Amino acid sequence: MSFVTTLTTQVPDKEQAGIFYGEGLGLSADPGSTAAQRGGVAVTWFNIGRQQFHISKGPEAQRTPLPVKLVLPNHAALVQRLELVASHLEGTQFAFEQTEGSVMVTDPFGQQFEVLAPSDDDTISRGIKDIVLPCAPGTAAAIGAFYKKFYMARVAYGAQDSMDSASVLFGPSSSLTFVEDDEYKTAEAAIGDFEGWHIAFYMANFSSVYDKVCDAGINLLDHKYNDKAPTLEDALKWSQFRMVDILAVDDSPEGCPTSYKSGDVLYSFGHEARSLYHPRYMRSLYNKGTNVYDDHGPNLI
Repeated sequence: MSFVTTLTTQVPDKEQAGIFYGEGLGLSADPGSTAAQRGGVAVTWFNIGRQQFHISKGPEAQRTPLPVKLVLPNHAALVQRLELVASHLEGTQFAFEQTEGSVMVTDPFGQQFEVLAPSDDDTISRGIKDIVLPCAPGTAAAIGAFYKKFYMARVAYGAQDSMDSASVLFGPSSSLTFVEDDEYKTAEAAIGDFEGWHIAFYMANFSSVYDKVCDAGINLLDHKYNDKAPTLEDALKWSQFRMVDILAVDDSPEGCPTSYKSGDVLYSFGHEARSLYHPRYMRSLYNKGTNVYDDHGPNLI
């Protein structure tokens, strides 16, 4: 798995979204795409380093259950921008607070972000660093096992905030972290928090992963997009396919606080799995304030 390239969400007010993402966070509305490519005039792509937010207008806001971790330089300038847009977002859920080492931000619709400064360990100066998702106790390792078996992904296991976790590593700069949370007594409870958002990512072993997903019966065909892929030929034509359900690959171990059988659904959210032949793979993205069309290394302007 190469890297997470987009986080796609829906918002009820595009004007407020434009103020927040474009002026508050300081991201660039992608100048290299047309409405036809984006899926219509109701969709805007905001560039953040080599990654993007795809924001579309819809009846209800779609949010991840925990803050998404971003990397952005110059937090003093970020706070100034957020202060500037505050009066334009009155009456919404917009809020921000600067803490030691980060800025906690809530967009007008309730999506939360933890904005970190670039560190010496980061290979990016701006981007989507980590999407953190809560899961039922005893399921983080099993979710990691799914990604290892189906996607041959690298997974790091450990503890985060004293809870067991599994981080699916997408290259050197982005990850997807599942953190066990006692609030969710069953896998079904965690699944119930999914509001319809999805991520897109690139991978090298495209055909073999597609076959595994189809064999498991989790190839998603019932969706609103054009890229339905009932066969490998279709998936290769689109250079992508979609899935939602994350399955247990074994029965739960004895004493596990959440009981499950092999094949049970442990978690659900949208995956747009792309091949390295996808036409947008490594496409140059303009980021205002950097004077460059890419973010291949640190650029702290």
